[in-house]
Amino acid sequence: MKPPGEQLFSSHPQLSAFKDLPDKLLVDGALRRVLDLGCGVGEHIKIWAAKHPNHHFDGVDISRPNIEVAKQSNLANVEFHCEDLMEYRSKGYDFVFSYSTIQLLAAGDEDIYCKLFSLLKPGGTLVLGIPYACASNHLIWLVRSLLRRIRGNWLDELALRASKFLHPALDEDYLRERIPYIYMPARRYDGASMRREMLGQGLQFVASAELPFVSLGQTRHRLVTYQRI
Repeated sequence: MKPPGEQLFSSHPQLSAFKDLPDKLLVDGALRRVLDLGCGVGEHIKIWAAKHPNHHFDGVDISRPNIEVAKQSNLANVEFHCEDLMEYRSKGYDFVFSYSTIQLLAAGDEDIYCKLFSLLKPGGTLVLGIPYACASNHLIWLVRSLLRRIRGNWLDELALRASKFLHPALDEDYLRERIPYIYMPARRYDGASMRREMLGQGLQFVASAELPFVSLGQTRHRLVTYQRI
């Protein structure tokens, strides 16, 4: 069985799109510190760090099982931290990345955007993989809200079976650990309103790009880039 990170990259087209994400920024020693918020088992960072040994990488995730798996690495330029993202204290990053995490945080929008600003050094780059408003996403969020009202062990097991069918290459323990996310609707998503609020906190919108569509059960995402003013 492949490690979770390798499994994800081989079976998840959205995650595969990130493998070379920081390469253009990591040239001529211009970028030194990279942070992945909600790093999971470290699938992004381990690939980036191996390719760029002269730069430092930090991964933060609230899930202890994820961090325990992530720490099974012999890369000297990587550190993993089991912490609430909003309580993480390190600052001064050149590049901050977060995939499908920001929309789930329970903190208020202003607090979250202020936190993202504080993590970056002036001129630093923020890249978010985040869902956006569209008919299919709103339908998925509605279904998740309804499922949350009737959640029980029987529904968790049914969801696990469906996940195994949709993602047969992934480890069952990893899929089971992610079951709670099935019931979480987005608290925020990419769009004009979010971009205005981010700008109000000192984060200038730069560009966005559609990510590959994965499956009917997962929301559509964009890769959105900001820069700290």
